[in-house]
Amino acid sequence: MIRKMISKITKKTNSFAVGILLAASNPLGKISAPGGIGDESDFLSNLISAIVRILIVAGFLVSFIMIIVGGIQYMTAGGDKQASASARGRVFAAIIGLVIVLASFAIIRLVEDFLGFKFLSQGTTIDPIR
Repeated sequence: MIRKMISKITKKTNSFAVGILLAASNPLGKISAPGGIGDESDFLSNLISAIVRILIVAGFLVSFIMIIVGGIQYMTAGGDKQASASARGRVFAAIIGLVIVLASFAIIRLVEDFLGFKFLSQGTTIDPIR
């Protein structure tokens, strides 16, 4: 019964995460059909930028959801050592995944700053408040 309930929660949170990801502001930016060499390179750079952004957001959401699912599993383990060990392992793996996502974000930002590539900061910028 508990496994069915956790399965339902997992399915609903996964579909919720996908819905949030799709409802977010347009991560693809201004992508148009390639009409010339200049447009083609802009299209490709925007596409790569969008894919990188989507993967980082998806990795963060999946890690966060798995931490929640592991916490629910741990709370519903009810003293079962194998179930609580499985839940702790899930939370630990989700935290490792979150660290990997954050490290990849930091590495991408460093590559942008040092080499001048624009994977994440392409598109609209926010002016500082004066």
